[in-house]
Amino acid sequence: MSKYLLKHAFEYILMILIFITTLAALFILDDPHLKRTAIFAVSALYPLWGIIHHWQEKNLTKETIFEYLAFSGLILWILLVTIS
Repeated sequence: MSKYLLKHAFEYILMILIFITTLAALFILDDPHLKRTAIFAVSALYPLWGIIHHWQEKNLTKETIFEYLAFSGLILWILLVTIS
């Protein structure tokens, strides 16, 4: 395993757990309001995680922030359309 992955293992494991928990919630929950809440939560946590990660790496740029926000917005839209 590379030094980079070892250094950031906790961050990546945390993000994977957040995604798995969200997917499980989408399959387990019956209430559409709770599903939307889970989707909005992960859509907010993902760019926050990315921005913090790049800030710690000292390579945070406006483009990186926009990329995380755009990708999160796209996934938010896809998931909201899918569950409705």
